[in-house]
Amino acid sequence: MPTIRESYQNAEHCVLCSALEKPTRFRELRREFSRSDFRDEASRAIWDASMGLLDGPDGLEKLKVEAPLTFALEDALGRSSPVFLAALDALETPRARLREDSDWKEWKDRLREILRRHRQAVLKDQLGKSTDPTECTAIIGKLKEIETGR
Repeated sequence: MPTIRESYQNAEHCVLCSALEKPTRFRELRREFSRSDFRDEASRAIWDASMGLLDGPDGLEKLKVEAPLTFALEDALGRSSPVFLAALDALETPRARLREDSDWKEWKDRLREILRRHRQAVLKDQLGKSTDPTECTAIIGKLKEIETGR
């Protein structure tokens, strides 16, 4: 997986940690984002573990307690895994700052904007490499959709 800039990583971590402050937000995240939207490995691990707990028998009740998420991450990744350690750091760092609903909306909007820019950059790169006129037309159509917010 390519290295991502710290601001991207921070936005991903903050959105996920903000959802942990109020676990019903994970349902909202699932409607708006997917696993592939998270490019940081620790963020993906937190996403996977959280969604696994959300879909489990106790659902939101388990997500309200920090230990089950840590145990789920440890089971999935192993205690000495660098991704496990990064996920634990990600869970700790931004949590104290994310108590208000306005923080939730702000971080979610920031992640949405980061994803929009990333998709644009990927499509522009594809457009620069493509020699097929039909493919170029399709890429230009996708770029216009992103620019108009669809």
